[in-house]
Amino acid sequence: MTDSSHSPHAPDDADATSSGDALAALVRWAARVRYADLPDDVRRRALLVLADDLGAMIAVRDDPQVTAVRDSLVTAGQAPEATVFGSGRIRGERAAVAAANGAAADWAEMDEGYRPATCHAGLYVLPALLAEAEARGLTGEQLVTALVAGYEVVTRVARAWRHEHMTIHPHALLGPIGAAAGAAFASGLSPDHSVAAVAAGATTAMMGPFDHALSGAMVRNVWTGIAAWTGIQHARWAPHGIGGDPSAPHTAFATAMGATTDVSQLTTGLGSSWGIRDGYHKLFACCQYAHSTVEPLLEIRAEDPAVAERVVGLDVRTHPLARKLTNPQPATSLAAKFSLPHMAAAALVLGKVDADASAPAALVDPRIAALRERITMQPFVPAPAPPHDRPATVVLTLDDGRTIERTCMSAIGSPDRPLSTDVLLDDKIAGSVGPVHPGFVPTIRRLIEQPALLQRPWAELLDDLLTDHAKDQD
Repeated sequence: MTDSSHSPHAPDDADATSSGDALAALVRWAARVRYADLPDDVRRRALLVLADDLGAMIAVRDDPQVTAVRDSLVTAGQAPEATVFGSGRIRGERAAVAAANGAAADWAEMDEGYRPATCHAGLYVLPALLAEAEARGLTGEQLVTALVAGYEVVTRVARAWRHEHMTIHPHALLGPIGAAAGAAFASGLSPDHSVAAVAAGATTAMMGPFDHALSGAMVRNVWTGIAAWTGIQHARWAPHGIGGDPSAPHTAFATAMGATTDVSQLTTGLGSSWGIRDGYHKLFACCQYAHSTVEPLLEIRAEDPAVAERVVGLDVRTHPLARKLTNPQPATSLAAKFSLPHMAAAALVLGKVDADASAPAALVDPRIAALRERITMQPFVPAPAPPHDRPATVVLTLDDGRTIERTCMSAIGSPDRPLSTDVLLDDKIAGSVGPVHPGFVPTIRRLIEQPALLQRPWAELLDDLLTDHAKDQD
């Protein structure tokens, strides 16, 4: 009798075997992707994802909690392998830096996301990839290629295994997979070693409760940092025979967690259908599920700056994902970002949904607190199909009996309503990054307009991106 515990596909499950074969095919394909394989629009999208997520890291440079995380990870005496993105050029050991940047990128809720599934692929892939790219001397073209390939792997995994109830947060569940992919592709691992690293990432998925975002437990913000550190280790260990079996995602997500499986999502359309095309960018610093509520309220506030003083009731009719965001009394900045009542009230009172909308002063603002209690939430009926599956209708009742009703079928920044490059770079990123790195936005523009510049080493491009305010710009 043989010991089945030593079988490469234990337990003996045909679905696990077939999905493992498909995952292996996906990762082997991704490991072989080259810059010349990428369509021009995919290359451009990758640069915008890079700019958006780097901007999110830099935007929280002065947050004391982000600083505490960074200082606990990047310490004196480390080899200066990679850069912590903030207001200076702090450098440290690549895995420590990746962890610090991974946590920072998540903090402001302004990172790029993926629309067809609940997945922030750039957030999962980039921190580990950026650290490895700098430490290994990759070119800009190699970095862009690894980003697109890693994005493809983690978004296809997110589509292949669907969870009916979002009990575990995708940052915890998918983060190590994306980080392992980014680190593996940046490290130039063989296709088989890349499979082992990505599969290992599935085995180290964290059981981070989704409700930690709703309650505001701040550990949620470091899951992507932990994932980045873990992904780098998997890429280091895989060539030494320390890796996972490609059946790991199915065993973890389907067998253990009850996810439904669609194996075809892993390989159908490889090389012609690119996940990075379906990303979204945020203009509002809160959970994207609330954006279709926030957007029409900001329009109403812009038309009547005093409207919040006359609101006696606000009914929000919205999609199922947004109706989870019910906390009327958020206690932390994270809880506020995941509280639809708070963000709706802040939009009407402050006229903006930026970092100030979830700052300590906003949490205790009596105008916002009073308005939060006047908000009710109802289903949006009938529920529309994608791309309009995250809609909202807001109905304000004023103290004179009048009502104001507005509907947003799909929030701005979604793939069907994409932000222009100018809005993303000038209206969003420049405001938070420009004061400390005035070369950032001009450099991104040059890379978009003159892609041949990506043949330069990534470390040199970083010097251009992170020029400080004392340097002159052409």
